[in-house]
Amino acid sequence: GSTKKINSAYSGGDQSVSSINRLVKVINEQYQIKIDHYATINLESFRNVIDAIGGVPIDVPYDIGNAQLGIIYKGQQTLNGEQAEWLVRHRHSYYDQDIGRIKIQRLFLASAVQQVKKMGMSQVMKLIPAIFGNFTTDLSIKEVQNYAKKALSIDFSNMKFYLIPGEGTTTPNGQSVWTMHKYETADLLNAYFRPFSSPVSAEELKITELAHTGEYYENTEDDIQDLISGTTPGKKKDDSTLPAYTHVVTAKPHVTTTAAATTTTAASTAETTTVTTYQTDEYGFIITEEETEDTDDVVIPETTETSDT
Repeated sequence: GSTKKINSAYSGGDQSVSSINRLVKVINEQYQIKIDHYATINLESFRNVIDAIGGVPIDVPYDIGNAQLGIIYKGQQTLNGEQAEWLVRHRHSYYDQDIGRIKIQRLFLASAVQQVKKMGMSQVMKLIPAIFGNFTTDLSIKEVQNYAKKALSIDFSNMKFYLIPGEGTTTPNGQSVWTMHKYETADLLNAYFRPFSSPVSAEELKITELAHTGEYYENTEDDIQDLISGTTPGKKKDDSTLPAYTHVVTAKPHVTTTAAATTTTAASTAETTTVTTYQTDEYGFIITEEETEDTDDVVIPETTETSDT
C-alpha cells in the first residue's frame, strides 16, 4: 500500500465530489469522526473578513520572518487582512517549519476570537450576513448566527487546540511529511473528540505510521485563555496535568525481510545482485540493515518473511 498527505484529498480523487467533501470523507473513514458541517474560505476572502472585523489585535511573542521574506516584529499590534495572511501562511523562517506555523496560527486564531467577542453579540449578528458571501459552506445564514451565539458563550478556557501526535519524517519517495503516531492519536481522539460515541482503538483507524522515534509533540494543547494571557503557543505541557495514555503495546516477534535487486554494468555482462536484509521491530521499523553483493549468475529470490523463534 501507499500513504499520501491528507491535503491531497482536496485536489485529487473523485472529481464528481466537491473538494471539501472529499476531505470530509477521508476524515470520516480514517479517524472515524463525523463531520457535521463545513465552511471554507479563500485567501482574498480571508483578507476581507479580517478587515471587516477591524483587524486582529495580537501580541506577537517573537520576531517572525527575515529581511528577505519580510518581518512582523515582536510586540502588541493590530494586523490588517494582508498582514494576517502573511502571518498565517509564513513558515520558512521557523526551525520547525510547519509546526512553527501551526503554533503561531493558534495564537492568531485565539486573538481573532477575542476580537470578535469584544465586538459584542449585536454587532456580530449584523456582520454575519455582510461577510457570509466570503465563505463556502453547507450552513445557512441563520444557522451560522445560531452557532455564533453558542460559540461566543463558551468560556475561552474551554476552547482548545490539539496537534495530531506524531513527528516529521520522509517518505520512501522523498516527501517530507508529518506522520501520525497511531496509538497516541487514538487516545487523543477518544479523550477529546468522541463525547457521544464509544472509543475506537488504534487498530480500527486507517492510520499508516511511518516513524515513531519518540521525538514528537504529544502534549502541546493550548486553550484560548492561556494564549491571550501570554502563554507561548505549542509549549510542551507538564505531563502530570494530562490524561495518561492508556494503550498497552504487546511485543511481537521480530520479522526479517530479504529483498534483492539486480543491476547490469556496461563493462560486463555479469549481473551484480545486492541483497539487503532488514530486521524490523514490532512496529515494522528497521532496527538492523545488512547488504551483501554477489556477482555470479543468480536467481533473484522473491521477497520473503520469516518469524524468528
